Amino acid sequence: MLRYRGILLSALISLLSLSAYHLSAQNLTATQVMADKNYVYEIGVGATLEEADRAALKNLATRSAQIISNDSKYIEEVFQNKTGKYVEISKDQLAVISNVYLDNVGRVVVSQNDVECKVMRYMTKDDFAHRFDACIEQIKSYVTSAQYALKDSKPDEAIKDFAWAFALTKSCPVEIEMDGITGGVSQYCSVSIEEILKSIDVKVIGIEKDENNQTYPYQVFVDITWKPKGTSKPQKVDFLTFHYFDGGGFVSDQEVKDGRAVLDMQTLPEAFDFQVECVYMDYARILDQRVASILESQENLRTFKGALKKVETQPKHVKPSTKPFDPKKSAPSVVEKEIENGHNTHAAFTIDTEVSKKDQYLGMLEEIEDSIRKGSYAALRDYFTDEAWDEFNQIVASGSPKIVRKPDFRMIRLDTLVMARSIPLKLKFKGNRTFVEDVAFRISANSDKIVGVSYTLSSRTEDQIMSMQWEDRARILLLNFLEDYRTAYCLKNLEYIDKIFANDAYIITGKVLKQRPSKETDRAQVNLAKDVVEYQTKSKSEYIASLKESFRSKEFVNIRFDECEAAKGYNAKEGMYAVQMRQHYYSNNYADEGWLTLAIDMRQEKDPLIKVRVWQQDRNSEYNAETMIEKTISVGNQIPTI
Repeated sequence: MLRYRGILLSALISLLSLSAYHLSAQNLTATQVMADKNYVYEIGVGATLEEADRAALKNLATRSAQIISNDSKYIEEVFQNKTGKYVEISKDQLAVISNVYLDNVGRVVVSQNDVECKVMRYMTKDDFAHRFDACIEQIKSYVTSAQYALKDSKPDEAIKDFAWAFALTKSCPVEIEMDGITGGVSQYCSVSIEEILKSIDVKVIGIEKDENNQTYPYQVFVDITWKPKGTSKPQKVDFLTFHYFDGGGFVSDQEVKDGRAVLDMQTLPEAFDFQVECVYMDYARILDQRVASILESQENLRTFKGALKKVETQPKHVKPSTKPFDPKKSAPSVVEKEIENGHNTHAAFTIDTEVSKKDQYLGMLEEIEDSIRKGSYAALRDYFTDEAWDEFNQIVASGSPKIVRKPDFRMIRLDTLVMARSIPLKLKFKGNRTFVEDVAFRISANSDKIVGVSYTLSSRTEDQIMSMQWEDRARILLLNFLEDYRTAYCLKNLEYIDKIFANDAYIITGKVLKQRPSKETDRAQVNLAKDVVEYQTKSKSEYIASLKESFRSKEFVNIRFDECEAAKGYNAKEGMYAVQMRQHYYSNNYADEGWLTLAIDMRQEKDPLIKVRVWQQDRNSEYNAETMIEKTISVGNQIPTI
């Protein structure tokens, strides 16, 4: 009676995927499956086992549509609740989805020889309702996460989570409802995304022209801001991924940090296309293959109204210049106004500490800036120690650096160390997307040489640390340590990481498993609405060994922190620090988001030691910063295991 409508088939694939967990743990033969009415099966034929397996999966998806279409009660429920137009999905598109979703459905090799192979794929009928509920749970989880991201002024995360929820609604046969949301979740996600996109503003504030660069003679400096709902003043966008048209084609995977970005342009038209990333396909492929498969098979899910913006290249107050762009001499922008008004992270560095030889150090930094602009670094070698020179080459020179803004250098003195902050750079390493980082330099007041180079933390994290009601020294010590920690992981610097972990460190690692659990998994232990996370308690040697193996497989590692909560010990616990931060981890073959807790012994300031390192996917009050000080740090020199 019913034909294969796109929305129904899409729903079946999603439901089939989730049923994979519930197959019987026993090893069934093809004869047993065929004789049992509780199973749905299909047999695929191919020249190889792989071809036969793919054919069986595709056939099973289509066969399941036939089985469920005979369930008149369910079909009636679908048509009573689903609104809007149906979308046709071809069998080829269906196969793309099923090959991802059905990877742990029961499998039997029926026959195999040099000429032809036959594979059976099967699933149970009984888990239909459970699979359906789990799909809805995941959608609601993304919506809730997006709502929290909006409250935390993170439009990029809100867009991503709303878009992923919206994509999953395409695999649900009924409209989903949530408390406080009218019109259904699908419509709510779409409207929410477009409201955020509408509030994002991109403005050109400066243009540099390089007469010697024949390929990209123009560098266009832009501010990216947004207006949260219910507010009248624009705010800088902390992070955002975007693509833009450079005069010859689209340049992908560009990154905004702290409201700023720089674009390399082949030509300088009156306006250019600026595309805000909405679906984050690369993340989806790593974090949620179910979402990725839907996005790949339905091109219409990739764009939302307002994502593509026409940006005026040459406003009246902005003219191309052959001189380095100086924001102080241009029309004031929202981001620069925030710096002036003390709302930028740099304003936190107002520590009243005498820095002698300030002019000398400033001259050194300006030479570094000039060398980066020219792309020639040999003349800088004498300014660095051997170790710092290696760091500079790894995290700056090798990343094809470009100055994002004219640096506004600030210097702070701590004992014999002068901290110079910072040069904002656009960087791109092999195998990595383009991103923006502020690079800080540590200068020895004794030798007048740069002894350390590091990436800074996000402005949000810096603000949270620098706003702590501690003495200046404590704030600077913790900030420096976290910058070094982050930089070490980005550089895959195992020697440094090994050095900063105490031999008796308490370490819990977590890994989000993207593959489905095996059929032997006790289904009572599996929460289908969430990722499967593998936690392990490791000794220091085990942790370093696994980290070494992990780094070996990665072209790059990027981590950043936000939502930082910090605590420190007093009296007998003076010198003990703890932080709990939200960590975003991204590499070419793995990504996750979770909460990182560190307890650090900095009583020997030059040799800090991590005593506790715990990663969890969800925030846990048992491992917050205050608790770490109370539970894991005792008086005296002993720091017991949790």
